Amino acid sequence: MKSITTRVINKLLLQRFIIIIVFSSVCSLSWAYSFAYEDLGYNVNSDGKTVTVVTSIKTLKSVSIPTYVSYQNTLFAVTGIGNEAFLDCSSLTSISIGSRVTSIGSYAFRNCSSLTSITIPENVTSIGSYAFYGCIRLKSIEISKGVTCIESYMFSGCSNLASVNIPNTITSIGKYAFEGCSSLTSINIPEGLTSIGTYTFSGCSGLRSFTVPESLTNIGSNPFYGCYNLTTVYVNNNSIMSKSYTSSYSFKNIFGTQVTDYIIGESVTGIGNYAFSGCRSLKSVNIPDGVTSIGSYAFRNCSSLTSITIPENVTSIGNNAFTNCLYLVYVMVERTDPTKYSCNSLAFGNTPLDEIILYVPKGCKNAYAQCTPWKQFQNIKEIGEDVLGDINADGEVDIADIVAEIDYVLSGDYSTQGDANGDGSVDVADIVYVIDYVLNHTANTPVSATQRKSVR
Repeated sequence: MKSITTRVINKLLLQRFIIIIVFSSVCSLSWAYSFAYEDLGYNVNSDGKTVTVVTSIKTLKSVSIPTYVSYQNTLFAVTGIGNEAFLDCSSLTSISIGSRVTSIGSYAFRNCSSLTSITIPENVTSIGSYAFYGCIRLKSIEISKGVTCIESYMFSGCSNLASVNIPNTITSIGKYAFEGCSSLTSINIPEGLTSIGTYTFSGCSGLRSFTVPESLTNIGSNPFYGCYNLTTVYVNNNSIMSKSYTSSYSFKNIFGTQVTDYIIGESVTGIGNYAFSGCRSLKSVNIPDGVTSIGSYAFRNCSSLTSITIPENVTSIGNNAFTNCLYLVYVMVERTDPTKYSCNSLAFGNTPLDEIILYVPKGCKNAYAQCTPWKQFQNIKEIGEDVLGDINADGEVDIADIVAEIDYVLSGDYSTQGDANGDGSVDVADIVYVIDYVLNHTANTPVSATQRKSVR
């Protein structure tokens, strides 16, 4: 009797052990699924002919998503990677995606912290939000041309991501999509992109430049928040550039106050109200020849701006366009008839016009001296007249002036013409001044229209 009881107990214990083993195996594959094959769990889709990968063993180091998988004498095409399919697979280092997969679900590879690179094949047409969230070792990714949208948070927290290939099929990038991608130094934005979401590139502290494509029409709030090294922005987009902004929302909120250079493309015809208002680090901005209007408060409080050239085609300058530009050294205008400007006395409000040089076309000095607001400038000169840095007096500052300046210093000729920086003496500092301008176009010297076109 005792032996029978013992056998019964042992049998029960064995059954319980088997149940535990089976349960543990199921748990390692996480969610419910139709069948398992080689460490992956699959669900049969509604068509009865295709399947989706819905779960995996969390200790996987590498995986290849097959094109087809067989179960119970039926061959299924693998067409999808489901939501959370590889969630928290922290040991996964590589993955190959089969040629029949068309979709990758939300959170599919979230927190796959060992994954270093992935190529999304051409057949994939959709990738869900958070798909690669927290993949901290992911360095590069190539997105297929079939994808049209980069969803919200898709690459958020991928701090080692340095290279992203975005195809020209992408029309929108969602909010926080690249948040915290601090290793990203540049990103190609294709023509065709129409929308960038809120905080899309926030915390991309390695990003140094950005190009706004012509197709972009919608920009969310603070998309570049915390991009402290973003210093150069290329804007070849008239709808974004000529848009009317406000005192509380302008380029300073979109790209940050740390941007020093804005390069405006030839397709731009207007600079909108408040566009650069409060861009306190802005040192230079080129205004292309096609621009006809500069809006009210467009450059208000640009306290680092040292010079501005207003092209010949500009006919309208709004109220307070350059107010509080306290460190302007010169303003250069290219229109020969100052009466053709739609501009009043407030255009340069609270800007020290007694200290700023106004450069005007040759033969136009008297006309500007009698016309508002230009007559408020106390120092009006014609272009080519006493231009600092223009050592050979040809109206431009270029490499020929470097040679001429060196000759002045070496020969001991301390005439006024050799005083490039205007400090009253001719020495090595003048050579440095001219070289700095020629190399960087940052010296306090007017740039002719010919020079500006060559820079572009």
